[in-house]
Amino acid sequence: MDNQLKNKTLKSILSSIENPEKHALKLKRKSLLLTGISWLGLMIVFLLHFQGSTGLYLLAISAFSGIAYGFVIYLDSARKQWQFIIPHIDIESVKKEVLSDET
Repeated sequence: MDNQLKNKTLKSILSSIENPEKHALKLKRKSLLLTGISWLGLMIVFLLHFQGSTGLYLLAISAFSGIAYGFVIYLDSARKQWQFIIPHIDIESVKKEVLSDET
């Protein structure tokens, strides 16, 4: 793994552990945004379909909406499971690794 990516990932984990409410709120905002995008895409497809439009772009918009909603399910699952994962992470080890990578 690239050292820069490793350091960024560890800092993100440390931030998420230190501020679990902020982390949950960030995941919820992303989830709501993707839900809105997904529903908007599906509504556009239905409107275009019932107006008689055909084409691969309808399929592409539908697929994009489905993928976006898949990310919503993933983010909601991650948000709900995070509280059970936190106690099993060695915080001191993560802090030590971040400090050693910065020097």
